[in-house]
Amino acid sequence: MRMTRRKRLCSSAARRGPASVFLKRFWLPFLIVFLAAPLSAVQLNIKLTGGLSFFSHDHIDRALDDWAEWQRREAESRNLWTLQSTNLEYMGALTDLEGELLFRLHRRWGVSAGVGISYSDVSVDGAHLVITKSETDNDIAHPQKVSAVPLVLSVYHFLPLGKVVELYARIGAGWMSVDYYDQEASKKSENKKYAFSLDQSAGAGTGLFLAAAGLTVSTPVGLSFLLEAGWRQAAVSGLTSDAEDRAVWTMYTFEQYYSDLDLWRYRHSLFADVPAGPDVRGAEELSIDLSVFSLRLGIMIRF
Repeated sequence: MRMTRRKRLCSSAARRGPASVFLKRFWLPFLIVFLAAPLSAVQLNIKLTGGLSFFSHDHIDRALDDWAEWQRREAESRNLWTLQSTNLEYMGALTDLEGELLFRLHRRWGVSAGVGISYSDVSVDGAHLVITKSETDNDIAHPQKVSAVPLVLSVYHFLPLGKVVELYARIGAGWMSVDYYDQEASKKSENKKYAFSLDQSAGAGTGLFLAAAGLTVSTPVGLSFLLEAGWRQAAVSGLTSDAEDRAVWTMYTFEQYYSDLDLWRYRHSLFADVPAGPDVRGAEELSIDLSVFSLRLGIMIRF
């Protein structure tokens, strides 16, 4: 496999999506709403939520399937190797956690600044093969992880339904930092620690937009319980990693041909330029779409 150079003309503006443009236009009305309220009327709340959301990870699952098939064919091609067991658990739902400082400007309006974390992974036990090599059992693993840190500014509109129950609508925009981790490891089954033959990661940032609606139930002690359903729009591509020589490498998806196994393997890997050659096809930058519908539970503490 060889690599061909290409001239990079992609500017930061070229990667700017509608969510990031919305963010630039969003901060001004956010400040106007916040500063328009008298300071004496502002009520501080801390809002903490957690829940699950489901994102598209078919390309990550495909890479895991092809890795397992590559290992199986490799074992079959060796005289003294035997594949004993295969355990593949695909990446599941994102775990979403968020904390916000929510300023109630008056009874019906509020603004907030929040930070969160979203993550999903496949552990060494979740992507795990056992191959006997010359009468010695070996554990082969392929852990993967996607993580994101969103920073969000939001505007709230509240609709009281009585003294205890309250509905709210939330609209927000912000920035999300996304990281992808891809590893391959092995060890003798009798050992505890893995040796990593591949340990790569890459990251990028993108704008995000969200809209949500929720229900709160308050208690006399200043604590409210809440249920929130919402939609987040965020997708990222062009994930990069700084190499040891200080060059910027990009994470690509492609198929690589193993002629000795007669196998086209779909995989992810870091390159300084687009991978190309007779044993490579379909190379493109890895993209991760974290546009999700989420359902969260949480609490709100009033000060």
